Amino acid sequence: MKLAITWVSLIAATLSWCAAAENLPQGYHLLYQQDFEKGDALQDFVMSDPAAWKIASDEKGKSLELVKQSDYKPAFRSPFNIALIKDK
Repeated sequence: MKLAITWVSLIAATLSWCAAAENLPQGYHLLYQQDFEKGDALQDFVMSDPAAWKIASDEKGKSLELVKQSDYKPAFRSPFNIALIKDK
C-alpha cells in the first residue's frame, strides 16, 4: 500500500512539475493536469473502488491518496486499486 501511495504522489508531483510548457520535452503536449484543489476533482476519475481513494493534503499541496485495499474483485489477474482519468 505504501508503494501505491508513493506512486500516486510521484505521479501528482510529476504532473505539477510538467505543468509549465517550458518544462515539457520538445514535441510533447500536456494532456491533463490536476491540483486537487477543487472539491469535485475526483469526478475526473473512474475508479475500481472509489471508497479506497481520497484527496490528501500536506505542506506540498493536495494529491490523490490510496487509503485502503480496494474491494474490487477482477475476473482475471489485474491490479486491485485502479484510478483512470475519465476522458483520456
